[in-house]
Amino acid sequence: MRKKICLIFLAMLLVFTCGCNEKSQDTILDSQSNTSVKQFTETQLKNQIPEGYTIEKILKETSDGFYTLCFNFNKPNELHDHKDETQNNHNDEIHKRNGIFFISKDKNKTIWTGNCEAAAMDSNNQFYILREEERENAKEFILYKYDEHLNVDDTLMLKSPPKEHSVRVNDIFVYSDRIAIIRTGGLQIFNLTGKLLFEKSYKNINNYTSDDSNLYLTEWPVYGGDTNRLFQFDVFELKEKWSADIQLIQDQIKGLSYNTYDSSLYLILNNQLMSCNKGKLSKVCNFLDYKSGKLISNAIVSNDEAHFTSYQQLLFQNKDSFLLLLYSIENNLMFSYSPASKQEVTQPENLVKVLLPTRNNTLEMVAARFEDKNADTKIRFDYFKEIGDLSQPDFIQFMNLKVLSGEQNWDIVPIIFLPYWQYIQKGVLADLDSLDKNHELSNSDKYYVNLIDGCRINNKLYYLPICITFPSFILDTTNKNADMIIQKSKAWTWAELEREISSWQKDSKPFIKNPLYNDTVISTMIYQPYISAFFTGEKKELDVKLFEECMTFLSSFEKAGLYAEKNQVGELMPSLETHWSMFRDGLIPFSENIRVIPVPTLEASKRQAFNIQEAYAINSHSSNPTEAFEFLKFLAQDSSWGYPGAIVKSDREYIIDSLANQLQTSSEKIIPFVDSFLAAKSSLNHANYFDQQAARIVSEIVEQFKKGLISKEEAANDISQRVWLYANE
Repeated sequence: MRKKICLIFLAMLLVFTCGCNEKSQDTILDSQSNTSVKQFTETQLKNQIPEGYTIEKILKETSDGFYTLCFNFNKPNELHDHKDETQNNHNDEIHKRNGIFFISKDKNKTIWTGNCEAAAMDSNNQFYILREEERENAKEFILYKYDEHLNVDDTLMLKSPPKEHSVRVNDIFVYSDRIAIIRTGGLQIFNLTGKLLFEKSYKNINNYTSDDSNLYLTEWPVYGGDTNRLFQFDVFELKEKWSADIQLIQDQIKGLSYNTYDSSLYLILNNQLMSCNKGKLSKVCNFLDYKSGKLISNAIVSNDEAHFTSYQQLLFQNKDSFLLLLYSIENNLMFSYSPASKQEVTQPENLVKVLLPTRNNTLEMVAARFEDKNADTKIRFDYFKEIGDLSQPDFIQFMNLKVLSGEQNWDIVPIIFLPYWQYIQKGVLADLDSLDKNHELSNSDKYYVNLIDGCRINNKLYYLPICITFPSFILDTTNKNADMIIQKSKAWTWAELEREISSWQKDSKPFIKNPLYNDTVISTMIYQPYISAFFTGEKKELDVKLFEECMTFLSSFEKAGLYAEKNQVGELMPSLETHWSMFRDGLIPFSENIRVIPVPTLEASKRQAFNIQEAYAINSHSSNPTEAFEFLKFLAQDSSWGYPGAIVKSDREYIIDSLANQLQTSSEKIIPFVDSFLAAKSSLNHANYFDQQAARIVSEIVEQFKKGLISKEEAANDISQRVWLYANE
């Protein structure tokens, strides 16, 4: 009986749709004849899709239109004017009606309406529609299959998902003999008789696409993080084929899409379309501008003023073009069509290309702010780990090869990693006086920390001697010649400074050998404010303007801790008046293998130099928890004693791991170490040191302990669990 009712209902729908546009089967078009791709305007889409509906998914593209799954977001009281006792139930029913529409430039047709969780089409143009229905006081998932004449061909009752999968279906994909159902919390695979073949829970699936035999999924960490796990799942072998962690910068991965025309996987990340080969990303083009909400480059949108809020779907139409479905505010529906998606974007007038050893989220954000203030300048980052030559696995070797051979094409490079004298010998530093010979060096109230210190103008690489760093030697302030250099430095021009540097020899005074380094690197360090403000001259030429813009960009990194990465060196540039005493004995904490820093120890009257992890071990296991607590705060701060970047990421991770271990095992010293743990975590993210929410968590538990409501062990356990969860949100 129920089946007859369904058939009658479908027949009525067919009569209705046939009146709109002849026979409904005529709308089932051959997608292989995709020869005339149409571009749809926002107005056309609005006219063809009923008010209150928005496109959720393009099920299939044909030669003259699209099959689209649309969700109905109408409020019940907006659907009808009349009111009666049955109105609410009727409205609720209509409110649940999502729809499948066929839309084209010339015609519009409603194919199906009803309560639809997800839908898909197979290669034979058959629809598979998944509904959630109430049956015998329980919710069940029913898969309906429609034949080419839009008649119900089969009905399958599917096993409900585990609770951790969540109820809402994100999408379904149909294969030759099975169907995959994707939810935020997991994956189910059934055969076409409804038998469950596979199910597995995942943390948070937020992107998904498919080819003929595989699913491609991204998993987002529940408790935060800066990576998406991208993996391939074979739906026939029922196992993962490969997995890769994708480092994120500004946004999560969006628009995961498989291009059947070139058998490649693509995704959108940080406004860029990228191809993906087993997790290795390659940029295809820039085509979106998040700041303005507008499409740029060769992507087309009908309404340039409309702002979109998210990417819905990326659909490839041939090997060179794609269709992008966007979701914008006020439910505007937009398609953008790029006739040549692999064509590089036209760059702004000034493109500043930056090379770094590894990805740095802080610099990316600072660069974005710089671009906001300088519309004609675009900052582009290249990372050695992504572009490095396998034959040159070491960053310094790579830079030596590219820069000293003249092959490099970056505007800004961190040449602090390289033997500086080789640059002088190769003549890379020629024409330093081509900018402005009257640059003043007396601006001692400004000093710049952790800067990328190379800039290329007109194919010449310029070194920025904000601090001249030769780590093998330090300035001997007890030598009278040091005063001469200090005095002369305030009057140096670029060219004079170059000549002065060229005259220095490895064994010359007033430099003394730094005992922390071997003889392989020729180096010297001169501190601020003796050499500063080399870029305060007049802006006369375009080169100077570009140079100044680069410097403005660089100077904003003053407190960012640029080189606070595991295999990078933390550079310090303290104010001479304030912190010179820390360096009198040549204790300079700049070596990846020997990071030495003067630290406060238990004997407050003495300052000794320790490896950071050694100093941590001495203090953290002290019988004096107060001093140990202060020391840990010192280590955890992003600017320890005014030294931004002094503690590299590997040290901080060591501290955090040790603190976490103490949080889990120690009852006695649990309270003083909680704040240090949070401070260390915050410093990794360049966040504020003091965390009020964490303080409230700790205070609440401590008060319970003081009132005798919980034991010391319970307090320690509660703090460790709650703080750890909070810190990892």
